Amino acid sequence: PAMAHFESFHMVRKALLIAASTSIIPNPITHSTAIFAVNLLFVLLVWRTKPLIRFPSRTFKRQNLYLLSELLGAIVTLL
Repeated sequence: PAMAHFESFHMVRKALLIAASTSIIPNPITHSTAIFAVNLLFVLLVWRTKPLIRFPSRTFKRQNLYLLSELLGAIVTLL
């Protein structure tokens, strides 16, 4: 597959979220900040590299539907 590295983005994100969710960070504010930072970096990385296979959308002209769905899912985790 031409876009196999996208799975590695998810794996690294999950590993970082698991590491941030363990007892390494006891302070709740620092814990929340670390998880927010990991998710924000993931959104920026996906937006910058656009690693998904092109699937055009009729509703959103000239946009990749797969990319929009991944970005929306990642942005929801930030909220």
